[in-house]
Parts: sequence; structure tokens; C-alpha cells
Amino acid sequence: MKKNLRSRMFILLLMLCFTVVMAAPSALAAPAKKAEFIIKVSSVLAESNPNCQGLLKFKDYLNKKSDGRIAVQVYPGGILASSDEINVELVMTGGTQMAVSPAYCLAQKANTPEFDVTIYPFLTSVPDKRVYYELMNNSEVIKEITQRFEAATDVKVCGFYDIGWIDIGNKRRPFVDVNSGKGLKIRSAVAAIWKDTLQSFGPSAVPMSYGEVFAALQQGTIDGVVSSTPCFVSDRFYEELKHITLTHHVLVFYGIYINKTFFNSMPKDLQDIYLEACQFLIKTQDELHTAAEQTSIDTMKNAGIKVYTLNPKERAEWATNAQKAIDANVNDIGVDFYNRVKAEVAKIETKFGIR
Repeated sequence: MKKNLRSRMFILLLMLCFTVVMAAPSALAAPAKKAEFIIKVSSVLAESNPNCQGLLKFKDYLNKKSDGRIAVQVYPGGILASSDEINVELVMTGGTQMAVSPAYCLAQKANTPEFDVTIYPFLTSVPDKRVYYELMNNSEVIKEITQRFEAATDVKVCGFYDIGWIDIGNKRRPFVDVNSGKGLKIRSAVAAIWKDTLQSFGPSAVPMSYGEVFAALQQGTIDGVVSSTPCFVSDRFYEELKHITLTHHVLVFYGIYINKTFFNSMPKDLQDIYLEACQFLIKTQDELHTAAEQTSIDTMKNAGIKVYTLNPKERAEWATNAQKAIDANVNDIGVDFYNRVKAEVAKIETKFGIR
């Protein structure tokens, strides 16, 4: 009996060992794939910002589409570069493989000042994002300066997406009538077109580092700030503001940049997958930022902040005043070039039934 039991036990052990041995090769046959190409992408914005959330979705999309052959490493919050300009320079020199930064950052990098047109006020007759996307990604006039930039640098531009409308917030009074801005001190970016545009609306432009804005609002050094509604909330500016005017006078566009030498080192199938992923990123960022804008407006309204939307008559008055800033700066990008952009915008608006 005992002998029979031992025999059965021995047979069971043999069967178990056989099962393990047979299973082991199949487990070892499919090890995790090691990425053939690693893309480091840098952003100055926090990981919680919609821009970085879009990059994380891009990372997952590209990893899946390439079957793990391309790995993306996202570095948010200025870990690799403290400014958007440095991000572009890193891609130009190969310090990183990829970056997303404002299109106007390209203006001084390769004698392409025309990229500053992306921050000229009221390019369109109505605040319609479709017009801007068509202009930035499908028009010959923008394609020409993009190609000129690419020819002069080791950077490939893979498309543009927006990070939100630029609006004005202040803590003093309603600012809907464009003639009621005098006496307000509003933080401005340093570039001349930013300062001149703000001052054409009446307020005094106060250039300062973005990181100083919240403290300056608390201390009363400034009365307000020009920014996007998601940034009003994420950077806590709204805690010090009482009035938001949705001027929508600029739609800030970011470009997707990749080091050209690195891009060309990838086989054609991975290049195509990467470019497809960039189109996914453009669509994703548009969706994320549009949703973030509405959520931010709701948050501010719930906090008791008055939010004002310009009607067509008011918008036309603001645009008329902004012409002073355009006239003062247009020679920097070329009058002919600016007129070509405006003509292209008119064609696009007609295509979309806006005119």
C-alpha cells in the first residue's frame, strides 16, 4: 500500500516537473521589448497642466502604435529647461529629441521673425479655433516660413496646436468697454507686440517674470494679468482677481519639434508612426484645452468672479484699438507677410461660412 502510494506520488512529481519545464520556454520566449529609440520631451509646464497631460497620452499612443519600439520620456515642470526658448535650443542641438513650445519662440532662432504673427491680436474676425488650426497647419503662408526654419536648423516641425485663448483678468473693476482700461496695471510678457497690444486697450503694461505674478497680485504691485483661463485657475491668479474679460484676442499656438538628425535615424515605418502620433497629439491637445477652458470659467464663476464675453460690437472696438499695436510692430514681420496672412484668414473664414 505504502509502496503504491509512493509510486503515485513520484509520478505526480514527475508530471509537475514536466509541466514547469514545458511552461518555462514559452514564458521566456516573449520578454519585454527593449525600445529601439528613446524620445525625451521637455515642457516648462506642470504635469497637471493639460499640455503635459496631452504629452502623457501621446507617450502611451506612440508606445502602443510602435509596439514598444519607441519609448517617450516626458519631463514636465522645467526639469530639463527653465524656459520655452531653451526647450527649442535643446532640440536644435540634440540635447533632447523633442519639445513642445510656443510657435513665436521660433521667431529669433533662424531669422524667421514671421512666427511672431501667431501672437498678433485679432487675426480673425470672430474667435473661431477652426480658422487658426487651418491657418497654422494647412496654409501655404505658414508652411513657407516653417520650411525656411527647418532648412536653417536641425529641427523638423511636426504641426501646431493651441493651448487656449488669451484673456484679461483684473481685481479693480469691470473691463468690457475698451476705453475703461486706463489706470489699470496689468502684467505683460516682455515682447513688444504683447506690451503694445495691452497698452492699446488702455492699461499700463508691467513686464515681469511669470513666476512673480501671484505675489505681485497679492501685494498690489499689479492689478491684473493677461493669460488663458486654465492658467488663471491652475496658477491661482483667480484667487486675487474679481473680473475676467474674455477678449480672446490671441490664440497661443505651440509647435511640435523633433531633432531632424534623430528623426532621420529612424526607419521609415517608425517615422510614419511618429508623425501619426503627432496628429493624435494635436487633436488631443485641442480637446483637452477646450475642455479645460470651460471648466476653468465655471470654476471662476462659482468662486464669485464676474466673467464677461465681448459681443461683436465690443470685439470690433477692441480690434480697432489693437490696430495701433499692429502698426507699431508689423515691420518686424513684414507688411506683405502680414497682409498675406490676413488674406489667407479671409479665405478660410469664407470656407467655413463665417464671412
